[in-house]
Order: sequence, then structure tokens, then C-alpha cells
Amino acid sequence: MSENKVKFGNKEYLMVEARLAAMVKDHKGNYSLVISHEFEGKRVTATCKLSIGEQVFIDSATEYGTERKTQEKASTHALGRALSMAGYAGSEYGMEAPIASANEMQDFIREENNSTNQLANNWELERMEILGFGKHKDTSWEFVDYDYLEWLSGQEGGNQLNKERATIEIEYRADMQEIDDGLEK
Repeated sequence: MSENKVKFGNKEYLMVEARLAAMVKDHKGNYSLVISHEFEGKRVTATCKLSIGEQVFIDSATEYGTERKTQEKASTHALGRALSMAGYAGSEYGMEAPIASANEMQDFIREENNSTNQLANNWELERMEILGFGKHKDTSWEFVDYDYLEWLSGQEGGNQLNKERATIEIEYRADMQEIDDGLEK
């Protein structure tokens, strides 16, 4: 796999710069590319309009933050998505290629990991939250039986956040047991 591609799951995602380079090479100046931005508080929405001949491809991306990097990320994502709409995606531009770029997927995975780490770091308080669903809907995470936590953590699809919470509670209980075992010695 080249450095312009990143594999997530069973799909290859092409970096935006590689998509753009391929489009520029194919159309040798016979295109127009405009990226505009809309700002509202911390929300930055970039809209990319790509015209190739008579065809126009428009897509947008929204990011949140106040740094210049936020605007750049929104621009890159919008450009990558517009290029995908124009046929420049992954898998060497096949019809099964994902619209998201490798850049967008890397940012998504990074944000997911940050969210999970934040949840784990605050678990002492979070585990007192009431589930609000299923047979334990009136129970806090700290009192849910272990079998149900195992079942929930192994579910495919469904609510990803609850799956993560179940996994964190299982790990938390294992850590607490290790501490208890160490104190008893």
C-alpha cells in the first residue's frame, strides 16, 4: 500500500492530496476549484465547489474549534468529499470506493480515541449514571451484573457509546479486584 492510501477495515482510503493530484493531472487546468467558509461561534463549515467541464460537484464539511487548523481540516475534508463525488475516491476510483478521505478517517479515529479516553478518565463519576435502557434501565453502571456487561460489550452495531461504557466498567472492576487482591496479601 502506498503512503497515499490508508486502510480502515476492509476499505482503502486515499489521501486528499493524492485525489487532487490525480484530478489535476487528468484535467490539466480545465477545472475550477473554490472553497468558501462559514463561521458561527466555534463552528466552521467549509464548502467546496469543483467544476470540471460542465459538471459541478459540491460538498461540505463542518468542524468545531477556534484554531486555524480547524479551518484547514474542514477545507481538506470538503475538498476530499467533492473529489469523491467527481469520481476521485479510493480503490483506484472504483464505484465501491468510500467518499471519506484517509485524512477524514484518521481525524475520525483520533476523535473517537480521545472520546473513549475522556470517558475512561472520568469513569469514577460516569459509572454512577443510570443506564436508561434494557432490563437494567433503572440501574447505574456500577450495579449492572457482569454477564449483562459482557453481553453488551460484545454487541455488533447498536449504541457504540454504551458498548464502550460496558467495556470500561468490566475493565474498572478487574482493576479494582487486582487492587483488593493486592491489599489482602
